[in-house]
Amino acid sequence: MMNRFKTILGMPPVRALLFSLLPLGYYVTGTLNYSQAGKAALLGFLMLTPALYWRELFPASRLVRATLVTAIFLLFLNIVFQAVLRHIFGVQQDDVLVVQALINTNVEETRGFIVQYLRPLAAHLGAAVLLFAGYWFFCVRLSPDRQASGRGERRPWLPAAACVSTVILLVSHVNSSLRKANPLFYISYHYQKAAREMEMARELREDLAGGESAAILGKLSLDSASRRRTVVLVIGESDTRRNWSLYGYGRQTNPELAKLRDRLLVFSDVLAADGSTVGSITRMLTAATAEQPELWKTSPTVMAAARRLGYKVFWLANQGAANRGMVPILASQSDVTVFTNRGMDRGESSFDEVLLEPYRQALDDPAERKLIVVQLLGAHPAYNFRYPEKFSVFEKRIDDEVAEGLRKQGRAPWAILFRNAYDCAILYGDHVLARLLQGLMMKEPSSSVWLYVSDHGQDVAHHSDFSGHNQNAREQWEVPLVLWRSPDSPPLADAALTARPYRNDLLDHTLLGLLGIRGDLYDPELDLLSAQFKSERIMPRKMAGAQYD
Repeated sequence: MMNRFKTILGMPPVRALLFSLLPLGYYVTGTLNYSQAGKAALLGFLMLTPALYWRELFPASRLVRATLVTAIFLLFLNIVFQAVLRHIFGVQQDDVLVVQALINTNVEETRGFIVQYLRPLAAHLGAAVLLFAGYWFFCVRLSPDRQASGRGERRPWLPAAACVSTVILLVSHVNSSLRKANPLFYISYHYQKAAREMEMARELREDLAGGESAAILGKLSLDSASRRRTVVLVIGESDTRRNWSLYGYGRQTNPELAKLRDRLLVFSDVLAADGSTVGSITRMLTAATAEQPELWKTSPTVMAAARRLGYKVFWLANQGAANRGMVPILASQSDVTVFTNRGMDRGESSFDEVLLEPYRQALDDPAERKLIVVQLLGAHPAYNFRYPEKFSVFEKRIDDEVAEGLRKQGRAPWAILFRNAYDCAILYGDHVLARLLQGLMMKEPSSSVWLYVSDHGQDVAHHSDFSGHNQNAREQWEVPLVLWRSPDSPPLADAALTARPYRNDLLDHTLLGLLGIRGDLYDPELDLLSAQFKSERIMPRKMAGAQYD
């Protein structure tokens, strides 16, 4: 009886089936959803069954052994990869945020990611190593007597079983869903998909440059008050309003903007356009929305509309590079583009103050109408690299109101340190924003507008010890929106203006309104500052598909 039981357990399909217990365990603990766990289990069974059969058939073959080891390694890596994404970011492997990050990442950004998420990465990788070793020892390693006897050679059905299971594996990959879940095809598939999108974006840029969008752009016009105007749009990074003292946060993270508070409109109910940078910027600056996210590929950008009507457009960025990613392709529709981050993307050595000089030059430009877009590095992880030493005032705070509150909620000491570093980044960001605003006030005292909004927020020990991107947290979506207008600007009609609920995927209408641009691209009912604004058109709002309102 015992020998029969061992024989059954030794069969390749049974040993392959035992692999499915791993993704099942991840599903039970909530680390993977049913779809991820199911695909991982099925893929493991289909890949390991033929690999184990061939191992039985040719126990001394190095090629077969290497193939088996590679298959098991990729299967474990695939599960850990998905578990890390779901644990740290609350996203799946097919999310655009993940695909863009994998394609556009570099050494500097990878290092920052590892520093920020060292603890959960170490935990997942450590568990993977132990599980890999255990599975290999108990389910894969052939017993010495079996290797010596070549027992598989005396079983005539073994070659047929190996061939049939291999054919089943190959045929199963006709299913596109399973094929995309295979780590052997994941990067290739999504790279080709992203490459196609990049090509579409490049064609859009060429169409705009060549005048092929003249039909819709030709219908735009300027209002009578827009002969001379400077509009500054400052785009923050990973900045949740929950950590702004202007919104009631317990630490003074906005001391410099607070001095200008009586001249600012601080909007209290604004949601990010998306939970990622690329998704947010492509929606904020084009007709793309949460309901129609692909419109950015076929509609003119705010920059293209502004240029068409005589604005000189500047794009000043402390992240990204002129030849990498989606956002720089949109930026290239400006007259002047400046990328100050010499670390290629989100490197640690570039503080946002580096933008002040090209910003001053843009303000000094004699053009009558200017649109200046400033993209900050903001509070992007790792937080402790985002501010100079003199702004580290919260780093060692362990007994103030915020730290005490976190401790009472059961936060770990290291989670509190992450919050402290994040608040230092917000404090430094306040300094940069104040300097940007004051530069405009001094240079362009009339006919000017300054608008700040973040691409998305960040969950920094707000709900657990976790810090980083979390699509399911309200803090990821609740962003600050702050407006300054020169004293000669016409008064805004709505007394309850700053309490209006808004979604930044509609920000293009607000920007076009500030630029004085009218036409088919502009809808006053979706312009946050318009007297015709209708909140019912955007309600109820959602975050990552879940209800927010």
